[in-house]
Formats: sequence, structure tokens, C-alpha cells
Amino acid sequence: MKHTFFLFISLLSVVFGKAQEKADFQSDEFLYAFNASGVTVVGQTKTGYKMTEVTIPETVEFESQKYIVTKIGNNAFGYNQNLVKVTMGDGVKTICESAFDGCGNLKRITLSKTLEEIGDFAFLMCVSLDSVVLPQTIKKLGNNSFYHNSRLKNIYCLAMKTPEFGGLVFCTYGYLHVLKGCKQSYHDYGMWDVFFEIVDDIDPESFESETKNNKDDAETNKNDDPNKDDNPSKGDDLNKDDNPNKDSGSTSDNTETTGGSNLTDKPASDKDEEKELSTAIREISTMQSQKAFSLTGVRRDSPLKGINIINGKKILVR
Repeated sequence: MKHTFFLFISLLSVVFGKAQEKADFQSDEFLYAFNASGVTVVGQTKTGYKMTEVTIPETVEFESQKYIVTKIGNNAFGYNQNLVKVTMGDGVKTICESAFDGCGNLKRITLSKTLEEIGDFAFLMCVSLDSVVLPQTIKKLGNNSFYHNSRLKNIYCLAMKTPEFGGLVFCTYGYLHVLKGCKQSYHDYGMWDVFFEIVDDIDPESFESETKNNKDDAETNKNDDPNKDDNPSKGDDLNKDDNPNKDSGSTSDNTETTGGSNLTDKPASDKDEEKELSTAIREISTMQSQKAFSLTGVRRDSPLKGINIINGKKILVR
């Protein structure tokens, strides 16, 4: 009941919250306004609004003058359902009210290493977030800044001094990870006890501010590349083994066959290909279970029809 009441108040605050600031200039897909310490990102262009991944720059140039991007303004990205990933340049010190409120598909955020304050409702209802890393410089978290995010189960806070709370911040029974030796100060503050457990397991000398999910994604993308060979040199070694001048006992007259296959039964186009490689093919096969490589060294989970390299031999699979 208590949570429902505060959520209702939060939604009213969003409805009657601060509007976006007026832009002074545009650079790339962002709109900017000048502030006392640099510039504030106040929104995106129509094209930028469609982007799924956004990187907020550390500096921006306007009329031959370079400015530090120090703030993300009120409602700058609010309710942008296209956003999936946000990376902030290290100039950003303040994320203002409702800056990313209601970005329901936002899964990953990399906060600025100089960030000091996160405003009220800044990440309210970002329901796809599952982890957040708060930098060493963080000093204050605004009211409901990460509220109503049921999947947010891991918060990593690198600050040695316990950040100030502006009210309800998290609605989670997940885990708060803090620097080793700092656990008691978070318990003493009281409001951080909303977490299921506070764990002081962060080593400041080795911990990287980028979330583990980002690293896993990079590794996954690498492994999923169908054109990348796990061992690039392997293809070269196979080609060495297939030197036609090497004595392997294989010629076009004594090519091995399996599965009742015969070169003379193939169409003319296949015959031409086989004739060209007749001194290199070691056998013809219908096998499907062995791992193989293409002639260019690309690894295959199983042989495909045509020429395959299997166990260092060129084999024609029907």
C-alpha cells in the first residue's frame, strides 16, 4: 500500500514535472543549451529519437568553440521507447529530473565517471534495467530516481562516502554491492536497507565501472561472428598440408569414395570443379557429423555439400 501511494505521487510529479529546456544549438543528433559550466543535453532530433544506442559526448563544438557536456537536462530522453543502451561521456556531472523517465526498453547504462547527482525520477520506470554502476564521485540520488524498476537486482556503488538519499530511490529486494570495508556506513544511513543484502565485495583497485553485461555482450558478438575463425592460423596450416606437390598417394585416378559415390555420376558443372581440384581432394563423402572448414579456412559445425577441409584433407561431400 505504501509503495502504491508513493508510485501514485511519483506519476503525478512526472505529469506536472519540469519541461525540456529550450535548445540553443544542435550538434549531430543532440540538442544543447548553454549552462554555467558548459552545455546541457536537452533532447534529440527526430532522427536521433529513433536511435537504439546513444553515446553522449564528453565535449561538443559550436561555432569553433568547444564546450564540456556537464548535464543531461529535464526530460531530455523521457519516454523514448527506442533506447536500449546509453553511454555517457565523462564530463557529465548531473542527470536532471526525469531525464530517462519511462524508457521501458533501456537495458544498459554506463554512467559518467565524474557524475555527482542523479535527479528526481531520472530513471523511473526503466523496467528493463537489471544492474547499475554508480561511480566513485556520486553524491546524491534524487527522489524515486530508480523507482519502479522490478528487474533492477544489482546496484554497484563505488563511492567511499555514502551518497545522500532524496527520498525513496530504489524499489528492489536485490543486492547492493559496495567497497570493501564500507558496508556498515550504508547500514547506518538506514534508507539503503531496502536491499535484500548489502555486500562489501568491491575491490576499488580492480573493479571496472562497465557492467559485466556489457563485457558479456562484446564476447558474445565475437563468438557469433560466422566469418571469424577461432584459430586464424589453422587455415594456413591446412593449406600447407594440402600442397598438391606433397606425396599423399592421391591422384585423380585413385581418389577414395564413400557412400557409393562416383565422380562420373555428377553434373558437368560439378565435374569441372572436381577436375580443377582433382589433385587435392582426398575423398568424396556423405558425412554430416564431423567439424569442417571451408577452402578459405572458415570453420563449419558440420560439412556442407561441396569441398570441405576435414582432418587436414580436402573432401568432397555429396
